[in-house]
Amino acid sequence: MVTHASAEQVAKASFPEGAVFYYWPRGFLMLAPSFIVDRGEHPTRRPSIRLMLSLLAPYEIEFSDGSRLKTHAALMSAEVRRRQIIANTCNFVLLDMAVSTPEYATLAPLVADEGVRPLDPDSFRELLPQFEQAFSGKLNGEQVHSLRREVVHAVAGVYPQAPDYDPRVEAALGVIQRNRLEDVSLESIAQAVHLSPDRLRHLFREQVGNTVSHFARTNAVWKALSAWSEGQQLTNLAQEIGFHDYSHFSHAFKEMFGFNPGLAASGRHFKVVSC
Repeated sequence: MVTHASAEQVAKASFPEGAVFYYWPRGFLMLAPSFIVDRGEHPTRRPSIRLMLSLLAPYEIEFSDGSRLKTHAALMSAEVRRRQIIANTCNFVLLDMAVSTPEYATLAPLVADEGVRPLDPDSFRELLPQFEQAFSGKLNGEQVHSLRREVVHAVAGVYPQAPDYDPRVEAALGVIQRNRLEDVSLESIAQAVHLSPDRLRHLFREQVGNTVSHFARTNAVWKALSAWSEGQQLTNLAQEIGFHDYSHFSHAFKEMFGFNPGLAASGRHFKVVSC
C-alpha cells in the first residue's frame, strides 16, 4: 500500500537533488534518481501528455479517486488528476509534452478513453543508452529532440505528426504567440480571426484541448523560459512577456512545473539545460 509522503519527501520532490531538467518550447524532459510528489487533497492535472518511465524499480501513482497504479512505464493524459507519484531510487524519467505540440497530437489518441495507459518498458530498451547519457546532463538540443521523437515512435509506432487545426485556430495561436500576455484576450483574438468569442472558445477548447486564457498564460511562461539565459533576471523577462508582476509569473510557473522559478534560475538543486 502506498502511504502519503512525508513533509521532507514533498519538499525534495519540488527540487529533486541530482535531477537534470531539459526544456524547449512547450515541453520538458526531467530525469531524477528519485521523484516524490504528494498533492494530498489537492490533486492536479496539467494540459499535457506525460510519459513516465522508471529505468530501475517500478514507481507508483495514486489518483484522485484513490486508485493506484504500480508500473515501470505509463502514458498519462491531460485529464487525469493524480495525488501522488512515488519513485524512490529508480532513475525516474518524465517527458512532458504540452497541448499544441506534434508529440501531444500524436500521443493523445492513445489515452483518449482510459486516461492512463501502462506501457511495456521493453519498448524503450534501445533508447536506454540515450537516457543514461541524458542523466549526465550532456545531451544537446538536437539530441534531446531526436530522443523525444524516438520515444513517441516507441509508444505510437509513428513519429510525431503536426496537429491538423482549423485555420482559424491556427490564426488564434499565432495571435497569442505574437503578443504580450496582458494584450491577449478572448475578445481581441476572436475579432482578429473573425469569430464570435463563444465560437472561438468552443473551437479552441475542442481542438487544442485547453482554454484560450490558460493556453496564453502557459505560452507566456514558455516564452520567458525560451528568452532566459544564465545571468538574466527572470523578473525582468516576466514583465517583458506581459505578466502583471513577478508574483503572477511565479504562480503560473509553479502551476506548470511544481517548483518556483527561482530554483530553476539558481541551478543549486538540479541542472537546467535549454534546448
